[in-house]
Amino acid sequence: MKCAECGRRIRTEPRFATEPTKGSRGWWKAIAKAAEAFGTPLMEWQRLGARLLGEQDGGVPRYQTVIVSVPRQQGKTTLSHAAIDARARLYEGQRMFGTAQSRIYAARHLENLGQRLIGLDPEIQLRLGVGAERITWPNGTRFEVIAPNKGGGHGDSIDFMLVDEGWELTDVLLGGIRPAMIARPHAQMLVISTMGTVESETWNRLVARGRDAVDDPDATVAYVEYSAENDEDVFDEDTWHDYMPALGVTVTHKAIRAAMEDMEPAEIVRAFGNRTTQALVTLFPSDWVERAWSVIQPPPRFVLAVDVNDEPAGATVSTSHLTDDGRVAVRVVQWRYGTPRWIPELVERMVDERDVEAIVYDAGGPARELKPDLEAIAESRLVPLIDRKPRDFAADCARFYDALREGRVAMEKTEELEASIAAAQRKTLGDMWVISRRMMNQDASLLISVILAHGVAAELAVSPVAGYSIHWF
Repeated sequence: MKCAECGRRIRTEPRFATEPTKGSRGWWKAIAKAAEAFGTPLMEWQRLGARLLGEQDGGVPRYQTVIVSVPRQQGKTTLSHAAIDARARLYEGQRMFGTAQSRIYAARHLENLGQRLIGLDPEIQLRLGVGAERITWPNGTRFEVIAPNKGGGHGDSIDFMLVDEGWELTDVLLGGIRPAMIARPHAQMLVISTMGTVESETWNRLVARGRDAVDDPDATVAYVEYSAENDEDVFDEDTWHDYMPALGVTVTHKAIRAAMEDMEPAEIVRAFGNRTTQALVTLFPSDWVERAWSVIQPPPRFVLAVDVNDEPAGATVSTSHLTDDGRVAVRVVQWRYGTPRWIPELVERMVDERDVEAIVYDAGGPARELKPDLEAIAESRLVPLIDRKPRDFAADCARFYDALREGRVAMEKTEELEASIAAAQRKTLGDMWVISRRMMNQDASLLISVILAHGVAAELAVSPVAGYSIHWF
C-alpha cells in the first residue's frame, strides 16, 4: 500500500510486538469480519492486535491481557468496536464492560458503537440514559460502562473489559477490574492507548510488563507498540511512516502538520510519536478551580454563551452574571455530546422567558454553523448577538485566567466542566493566547462557553435585577 499523499510505500513495523503462535486457533477472523461489516476493514496493525486478542489455547484465551499502543488518530476505535462485537457474539450471556478517561467518554464510546450495530442488526438493543447505558446482543451478552474510579468494576463479574485511553488508568480502577475477572474462564482485558506522561504510573507499568512479555513464550500478556525511536524523529516528517501505521489511510500529513502548529512540543511527542513525556502542563491549577466551585442560584438576567466542538463532538450553552459580592458567576445550563441541533430551540426558549443581555459565540470555531439560527433569534427578540473574533476570545481567555487566579470567578461544578478545565491547553496567538481545541482530549465547548459568557458578562457588568420569578431549564 502507498500513501496517497506522499506516494511512499507504507511498511510500518511495530517497535515492540508479541509474535502470534503459529498453528494456533482462535476467533480473530470474526474481528476482521465485524470491521468489514462496519465499513472499516482492518489495517495491518489492527489485524495484528486482533490476531493476538483472538488467539486461543485449549478453548480459552491465550492472552488474558492484550495491550496495544499507537499514536493518535491511527484507528484505535475501529479495532475496539470490531473486537467488542466479535467477542459479544462468541459466547452467550457475557458481561462486557468499557471504561475511558471519564465515564462520559466511555458512555459516548458505547453509544457510537450501539448506533453502528443497530444499523446492521435490528435485533440488537441500545439503551441510553445516564447510569443505564447498555448494548444487548440477541444471545444475551451485554456491554456496559463503568466509571474510572474506585467504584469501577467492584461487585461485577467481567468476561471482557475494554480500557480506552489506558494512559489515564489508575491502580484503584485496575484493582476493581482484576478480581472481577479471575472467576471467568474466558475473561480478557484489552487496553488500548497512546502513551501518557511520567505520572501515568499504572499505564507505564503495563507498558513495561508488555515489552518484557514480547520475548517470553509463557507470557499471559500480549503487547503491540508503534512508536518513534526518539523525540527528534517526531519533528521529521520523513520518519512519520516509520511509526504511524495509518498515516495516509485514516489521517493525512496535512492534518498532522496543522495539529502540530497548535501544540506544545511535549504533547506533539506524546500524541504523534507515542512516546512518554513529562507531566502535561496544567493551564488552570486545581487549587484555583476548587476555590471557584459554588452553588449558583439561576439569575433572571444574564449573558448567554454557545459553543460547539468538532472532535470530540459536543455542544454547550452557558450563562454568566455578576454576583452581589463582585464575582462573575458562570453556569453550564446544558451540555450534550454529538451534534448541536438542539441549541437553537433552547436559546429561543431562554430568550423568550428570561432577560438575556446578549448572546455570544466563537465566530472562529465550529459554532459558526449556528450563526443563521442565532441571528434570527437575536434579531426577532432585539437581543445583541456578539460574535467573538480571535483577539476578542484571547482577551476573554486572559480575563478568565486572571479572575480564576484571583478568586473572582464562581462556577457551578459538573463532572463534564471539571474534565474540560483539567484538559485545557493553550496556543499562542501573536502576543496573546487562546484555548486550543485541537490539543484537548476532552470536549472544549464546556470551557470555551464558560469563558465567553464570563468575558461578556464582565464587560457589560451584567447583574441580576430584583422582581423576577425564577424558573430554570
